Amino acid sequence: MSNNKREIVRIIEVFAGIFLILATLSVLVSYLLNFEFTSPDRSIDEDLNFLSDSATQQKTSAISWLITSALFLVLLPLYIMVYYRFNRLVQVLNGLLITAMAVLFLRTAMAGFSIANIVKSLPEGEILQPGNQLLTYIKDSVLLFQLG
Repeated sequence: MSNNKREIVRIIEVFAGIFLILATLSVLVSYLLNFEFTSPDRSIDEDLNFLSDSATQQKTSAISWLITSALFLVLLPLYIMVYYRFNRLVQVLNGLLITAMAVLFLRTAMAGFSIANIVKSLPEGEILQPGNQLLTYIKDSVLLFQLG
């Protein structure tokens, strides 16, 4: 391999490493900022009051998951470019796993934004009305967090 080509590969490897570190830190921050929807010691009324009072925290959590998803989508091409030449099948499988994680993080963010928008837009007594799908989004968000 020529010296110039090796320098280009090395630059790509450095960028891939930096994005891998950023993506890992982003996952940790997202887990720390994750919004807990329920508590076992509370009643449903207290949970609903808590949801309506914490729309900003829900949006912050959703933004952190959205950033994490974006970092993973940026990481994927760099990761495949750097390591594709060694063991192609394993790297393609790793790429699919990284893509699945990014989609999971993106769905978690979208569910968080939907919950925050529903809670913020409805009056306090109408949060559990049948047509607003709040409980469906909460269930999806909790399930996606457990899968992640």
